[in-house]
Amino acid sequence: MEGERLLRAILEGPGGLVDLDLAVLGLRLQYGGSHPEIAGGDGPVEVLKKAGECGVLDPQTAEELAEAGRFLLGLECVLSLVKHDRSGERADETPWDEPVEATVARACDAGDFEEVVAKAEEAAARIAAYRAAAPGPGAGEPG
Repeated sequence: MEGERLLRAILEGPGGLVDLDLAVLGLRLQYGGSHPEIAGGDGPVEVLKKAGECGVLDPQTAEELAEAGRFLLGLECVLSLVKHDRSGERADETPWDEPVEATVARACDAGDFEEVVAKAEEAAARIAAYRAAAPGPGAGEPG
């Protein structure tokens, strides 16, 4: 279970999914009026990509943030699938062991579980750095 706790801490901590959503919300609030392509109902990864395409964000920054968000959102889905049984109920008794870690690594296109953790930490650090430096709504201390 320690591996799941570690990944959940990354997803829920500074630079995690809440910070990703706040960064995207900030972009929508600040630029959505003049750039309707980012004001719509798209998910955070699409909004970040569009923000780079329309010049709201530097294209490289937008792509790096989108990739970080894509990884964290995918990781959240993988954890949800690993921790639920076939009926969709949460299966807390599912043991978190080496085969589960190997499954998570494969699903995240990583060589091993340690690489998943490193990728998650890198993605969260990228999002946290953006949030700390971003002007306007959605900026400030990461969650």
